[in-house]
Amino acid sequence: MKLTDPKKDMDSALSLAHVGYWRIDIETDDLYWSDELYRIYGLDPSDIQITREIAMNFKLPEDSHLFTNMFESSANEKGPKEFQYRVRRQDGVIRYVRGVFETEFDEKGKPVAYFGITQDISYLNEALKSKEVSESRFADLVELAADWYWEMDDQLKVTYISDRMTQITGLQKKDFIGKSRGEMRYGTDIDENWKVHMDDLKNRRPYKNFVYCHQDPSGKTHHWSTNGKPVFDARGTFLGYRGTGTDLTKQIELEEKLRQSQKMQAVGQLTGGVAHDFNNILAIILGNSELIQEKLETGQPISQNSIEAIIKSANKGAELTNNLLAFSRKQDLQPSNICLNEELVDIIKFLKRTLDETIQLHVKHEEFLWRCVADVGQVENALLNLTLNARDAMDDGGQIVITTKNVTLNQQEAQPLEIDAGDYILLTVSDTGRGIPEENLKHIFEPFFTTKEIGKGTGLGLSMVYGFAKQSGGHVVINSQIGKGTVAKLYLPRSQQETKTRGTMINQKNIQGSGSILVVEDDQDVLSLIVAQLNSLGYDVCAAENGPKALDKLRETPTIDLLLTDVVLPGGMKGPDIAKAAAEIIPNIKIVFMSGYTKDAFEDNQTGQIPITLLEKPFRKADLSQAISTAMAPSA
Repeated sequence: MKLTDPKKDMDSALSLAHVGYWRIDIETDDLYWSDELYRIYGLDPSDIQITREIAMNFKLPEDSHLFTNMFESSANEKGPKEFQYRVRRQDGVIRYVRGVFETEFDEKGKPVAYFGITQDISYLNEALKSKEVSESRFADLVELAADWYWEMDDQLKVTYISDRMTQITGLQKKDFIGKSRGEMRYGTDIDENWKVHMDDLKNRRPYKNFVYCHQDPSGKTHHWSTNGKPVFDARGTFLGYRGTGTDLTKQIELEEKLRQSQKMQAVGQLTGGVAHDFNNILAIILGNSELIQEKLETGQPISQNSIEAIIKSANKGAELTNNLLAFSRKQDLQPSNICLNEELVDIIKFLKRTLDETIQLHVKHEEFLWRCVADVGQVENALLNLTLNARDAMDDGGQIVITTKNVTLNQQEAQPLEIDAGDYILLTVSDTGRGIPEENLKHIFEPFFTTKEIGKGTGLGLSMVYGFAKQSGGHVVINSQIGKGTVAKLYLPRSQQETKTRGTMINQKNIQGSGSILVVEDDQDVLSLIVAQLNSLGYDVCAAENGPKALDKLRETPTIDLLLTDVVLPGGMKGPDIAKAAAEIIPNIKIVFMSGYTKDAFEDNQTGQIPITLLEKPFRKADLSQAISTAMAPSA
């Protein structure tokens, strides 16, 4: 084997690594460069004799101070020193270089020379810049597809959120760093969606389009959608999650406004039917009341049938009013585990009463229907819109059939519907109307698309149904043939929770009692009736028609046990205001509120820590006795 020249091999190695070396004699200021160092500067060693002055001229002016400072600080220090700088070669090209040198000392400790190496790191710098550009491009693309991106560690705590989140939401990143996903959700209840999401995180599964609410320190509610993917190292060890987030707050607020607008439009379309139904109810009540009055005047026995007819009609009127209020009331979306057969009972009754007499409404439901996760109000809204469209398609009457059914879709069946294979509850509304032309059928889910006359439709109904179906993880399909009718199919995914049975109503009885009650009601006829009912139940009763008079009664009679007050009252004091003042006058007083608006009754007036009972108007004597008895019962 032929031996090589060690010096030649060393020079070749340094050349491959783009490393040159140099030496400066401190006493003579002589400078020596290796051939590779000349090449780094773009020079030929046979053409020029390097000096410190010439070498300094190649360095960019803004970097030249590095040498002066380095040599001055290292004159009496041992050990290597490192720095980076730029040089402009003779051909004008700028190169990035890394320098390492140390001071050499004689046997007496006197510095005699500087020896160092210079490495061309331009390619490393270019690679770093390329990496930074690539990362910036990736970040831009991610944030164009979403609003921000984030990372969580293996404990599922947030470790990073991009600055765009602050720019978009106005919230500070410090409020999220170190918090888990569960700590960022709104409220304490864990619904079906959160259970599925937490199970995905627990089992390290990727997820898409998880929508949840977050309440910031000011109390504002934000609606966010997030996508996440688990991260593992080369050995399969779980490192955490990374993903993207999108702010849906404005979109959801706009959808809610549109939904409420569409709901009120639907209510407006039903006004004629509601008025017709109320007129029938009033006719029964007035007619039977007159018969009773005539028999009282002539001393004839009063028919029990007349009394029962009045009570029955009054109950129908109360039910109709409650259904109308419940449907038109603006409420937050609350997806829950529901059975369509149970939840649609009231709205179907409502529809039967309000549809034209020439239209027959039939309902067919599967007996053991699976449960689904959906917002009851949105389901009712969807059914109402589909039914009203069916009604409008039948000028001369016809049939509408509403059906519920369990269906299981395989991959081939689910793919055209853009949903996953699996179990679904199918709600179908079919009619025998005129049908939808093919050119209109492909536009029916577009917002504001309508074929109705101006003032009779906004074109929002079916687009809202479509949005609700997709948000719920389902789909809606409409098939139609001219002259044969239309079939609308709403698919909602099956809930994984076990079936729950709805509680049954029991017949309430009048409960006799004792004690002193103050009734506050501004309507004199209603006040007289309530006082009479309470007297017949065994209570001592006093009455007031407004807040100031009620407070006077409380001060005059500190032995009053219970305050029964309407929520909405004239005179500046509402029911909750009276309740607060009453609790200060008589600390242990019990409170029962009366209202025709139930949950909306306390939207602007909170009662603090006062325990209350709410009695919904109109109520029967049995309802009144039950509410009073419950409120008067000793605390556990």
